[in-house]
Amino acid sequence: MQIIREMGKKGQVVIPKDVRKHLGLSEGSKFICFPNLFFASANSETIRKAQELMSRYGIKSRDAIHAATAMLSGADEIISDDTGFDKLTELRRVSI
Repeated sequence: MQIIREMGKKGQVVIPKDVRKHLGLSEGSKFICFPNLFFASANSETIRKAQELMSRYGIKSRDAIHAATAMLSGADEIISDDTGFDKLTELRRVSI
């Protein structure tokens, strides 16, 4: 399977859709087998908490949902290389 077929106009690598789908499925299968991994549901409480975090810290919506989910699950740390989480006083960011 040839992964890279061309370079984009701005120098980015273009990965064909069929290859992205295959990689997504294979890597996703590895991801869900991580030890101690659990999936938390996002509900109205999560969304309200995320909105509060966005308002208080000016973080992006996706980051706010991740942070709110972590906080409501009892976590005091979040593992990420995204420095946007450093604005939060309720969670300590741990670099990957």
